[in-house]
Amino acid sequence: MAHAFTKNRDCLLTLEDTLVGFMFDGLEWCSSNGSKETFTTGCPGLRECPNNTFGSFWSRASDNFAATACGNVSVMLNGSIDTPFNPGSIFASIEVKNFNPAIIESLTVLLVNKETDRTTCSHESLENLQSILSSGPLKSVNYKCRVVHQAKVKDCIDDQKTLCGNCW
Repeated sequence: MAHAFTKNRDCLLTLEDTLVGFMFDGLEWCSSNGSKETFTTGCPGLRECPNNTFGSFWSRASDNFAATACGNVSVMLNGSIDTPFNPGSIFASIEVKNFNPAIIESLTVLLVNKETDRTTCSHESLENLQSILSSGPLKSVNYKCRVVHQAKVKDCIDDQKTLCGNCW
């Protein structure tokens, strides 16, 4: 949903919207002990082994993406899952830790819910995010959270008039 939302908005980006992200999105690669070849198929255990070349590349790309995020930063989190701000996610474990408080003014969480979801901005995991931001180097970053229904996000995706304005 985030990719569809940013597709026609030059003012909003996901990592995959950057040049490096665009070039490597959807690719997997690996090598084999004793080989100088790079393989793009048959890479065993990419998901199971966190220290593989592929994962390291995306971790570093996420690190750089977060470190250069500036101004009013927004993140879409899924309100339909048990832990919208999951400590093991790339966003929590890499990006939040690498935000530069000198260039970020605010972080807005867009908590995307389906009509039947009851998750709110007072969810325990989001309170954990607030706690991370309010203590330590990110305490100058203004935190905001807004619940947005999935149908509204879809309307915004379809609305070509709201290219960079606030859709909600």
